[in-house]
Amino acid sequence: MKLTSLIALTTVQRVQTLISLNIDKMSDHGEYVVFTISDLQKTSSPGHDLQKVKINYFPDKSCCVLHTLRFR
Repeated sequence: MKLTSLIALTTVQRVQTLISLNIDKMSDHGEYVVFTISDLQKTSSPGHDLQKVKINYFPDKSCCVLHTLRFR
């Protein structure tokens, strides 16, 4: 629940996008992670590039999405 809340607060994405986040489609770049959304979203058009959601590192571990994601 904490991870979902942190992602919702830090990315300001639609609920549909949050539901589409998949760890199997996540790439970890150390200081940030990128989720690739392969599902067609309400705001996307067919034939356009896949949407990406980038989440950056935050110094305070108690509210850092990456820390919570890596050490859940």
